[in-house]
Amino acid sequence: MDDHKGFILFGKDDENDKYHDGESIMFGNSKSDDLHIASLLDIAKTYFPEDPILSKLNIRHQPEVAAFFMVEMGNVVFLNTTKYNGNNISIYGKSGMLMLPSTISNKQIESLKELTQSLIDYDLIIKTDFNLNNGMLESKTLVCMDKINPDKLIELVNDNCHVNSDSMLKH
Repeated sequence: MDDHKGFILFGKDDENDKYHDGESIMFGNSKSDDLHIASLLDIAKTYFPEDPILSKLNIRHQPEVAAFFMVEMGNVVFLNTTKYNGNNISIYGKSGMLMLPSTISNKQIESLKELTQSLIDYDLIIKTDFNLNNGMLESKTLVCMDKINPDKLIELVNDNCHVNSDSMLKH
């Protein structure tokens, strides 16, 4: 994950044949000066070209806004917020924000188990229950984790997201 600005873990969408439930893509170069929003807008054009809201966003929007609309479609979004001084990680270490949809599929959980292995040494903010209130993005922050434990993350997902199946996955 260190080389990327983030990832999107796609959810189930029977109408979209451009991606599959549980499939993930990494985006952006973490050490470049490119903005997160530029990468998210490219993803929106490729994977969600018909979405009326994403198609209206531009480079001046915050990346959380584009990520919010992707999360509302059932996708998991991770934004790598690690700061660099040249090629070196800043004194604050690796950090990121994981944005979870209210409903998550078993395939997404299985993929998330694998993806979290690359986030073990990150300080992570996990957010869910997103809404817009008078144009302001609000969410519930589940936890700020110091050096993520993948089993704990899956437990948080199971406890805070509706899992789209008859039984939850065990970690």
